[in-house]
Amino acid sequence: MKSSSTAKDETDSTEEEQTEEDFTIKIAAIQESIGSEEQLMRAQGYQTMLERYSDWEMVAQQTGDNSREEAEKVMKLFLEQEPDLRVVFAESDEMALGAIDAIEKSGKTCGEDGDIIVISFGGSKAGIEAVKEGKLNVTFECNPGQGPKAAELIQRLESDISIDKEQYVEETYFDGTMDLDEIIENRTY
Repeated sequence: MKSSSTAKDETDSTEEEQTEEDFTIKIAAIQESIGSEEQLMRAQGYQTMLERYSDWEMVAQQTGDNSREEAEKVMKLFLEQEPDLRVVFAESDEMALGAIDAIEKSGKTCGEDGDIIVISFGGSKAGIEAVKEGKLNVTFECNPGQGPKAAELIQRLESDISIDKEQYVEETYFDGTMDLDEIIENRTY
């Protein structure tokens, strides 16, 4: 027969293990094409955060081939394998929309007060609309204005007009705290 102090110690240990497990934030990533510059940079970003927070755990990663349909399939698989999944990084807005479709079809919710937080990259009109609807928590812009800006700079150089050595294209993020109606109305992409 165990002494009461031994039984209590085992109970405390079990409670500590359960408590630690309960506070682990399970994260999955639906990735761009593996090895692409976008995929590598975005993966580096969330890997840095995983190293910073010991209670964050990456439990699943798979490419969604930048397709809404493929991302929906991947997210369905993630939900089957990891029912306690709390966060999903989708490396494009299109894949985030597929993940949201799968989450909703599973009976779970997403967004600020939902079961699963969805974070995306792109800043597309469709992504911002999903933020406005409360389904996507945040989308980080990848400004397609870089191409026209580069073309403008090339034309200036060809015309012997000097330019600053460093040039920047503004990028931002969009979340539910912003007035998204005007942003959506003026969005061309």
